[in-house]
Amino acid sequence: MTEQNLMANVEAEQEEVSIDEQQQEQEVSEVLKPEGLDDAYWNEENKTLKQDELIKDFRTEQKKALDLRKALSQKSSFKPPKEANEYQFSENLGEILPEDGEASQMLKETALESGLTKDQFNTFVSKLIPNLQEKGLLTFNGPELSEEEQEAQDAEYRETEIAKLGKDGKAVLQSVVNWGQGMVNKGVLSKDELPVFQNMATDAQSLVVLNKIASLTGEPSIPVQTAVPDGILSRDEVDEIIRSDSYQNGDASAHQKVKAHFEAMSA
Repeated sequence: MTEQNLMANVEAEQEEVSIDEQQQEQEVSEVLKPEGLDDAYWNEENKTLKQDELIKDFRTEQKKALDLRKALSQKSSFKPPKEANEYQFSENLGEILPEDGEASQMLKETALESGLTKDQFNTFVSKLIPNLQEKGLLTFNGPELSEEEQEAQDAEYRETEIAKLGKDGKAVLQSVVNWGQGMVNKGVLSKDELPVFQNMATDAQSLVVLNKIASLTGEPSIPVQTAVPDGILSRDEVDEIIRSDSYQNGDASAHQKVKAHFEAMSA
């Protein structure tokens, strides 16, 4: 009896695989595109990542970010100026607060000490200055006038105040001027003291007072009409109108009331 291969013609039994195990094997073998990855970086046919394109674009974006950071760090608007005078008010603020004024210079120097950029400075003062003006904490004398404009404004003010004294207003003014010069001639006042005396005459009311004091010293006095005819506004009321926005903006009604007062006082 010859030896035989007992395993000849006998096939090995296959292990039974459950349905869950089959699905798991299928899922493992199927490669999916990572969520959020742009299609430009995914090879759908080979189910692989386009590494070269991804690395190239990453380096490009990285260079852009570095260049931007460098540009921002060197940009002057992100740094405070070297000198306080480099701060500039916007046009509307320049009308409220003169650039060369003492308050403006103080604001600029404080901003420089605090390290504010030009943009930060303008944002700050554009909110601060109008609020201060609105609350009456900042007085506004208007934009700086030229020499000719200032002279015209002074002349208009002088005529307005003299008119308040009535028809003899110019004579009253001349009388007070003569009185002051006379005191210099008599040695009562020095030449240096004369301007101090003259600066006392700031408006119609101060001229009336000076005229009365002159009469007490024996100087000839010119009567000043102070009574207001019936139906005519008082001087205080007229002054209030003149200071009002409507009068300053040329309102015809306001100007007519002032004119009627002066005409009545000069009659």
